[in-house]
Amino acid sequence: EDSHNTLLCTGLVELLLYEISISNNNNWSNKVDKIRIHLIRINQLDFFYYTSWLRQNFDFCMNREYHKMKSRKLLLSNKKIV
Repeated sequence: EDSHNTLLCTGLVELLLYEISISNNNNWSNKVDKIRIHLIRINQLDFFYYTSWLRQNFDFCMNREYHKMKSRKLLLSNKKIV
């Protein structure tokens, strides 16, 4: 169960990193809101379990992976992907 949760958290963080890396603005809260809305839209299609889990555990994932994500953001910036 924990490895499953870690995988889902990692997937969410990867999505966030991708969204941030292709965005020119650094408005973090705005980005998070857009991703939440996007997950809700996906949920309305077919992926109820996956997206509902992500929404329910969004803050947990962000807190758990935040430091990794910060370092990855810096790495992305250094490679001029941002």
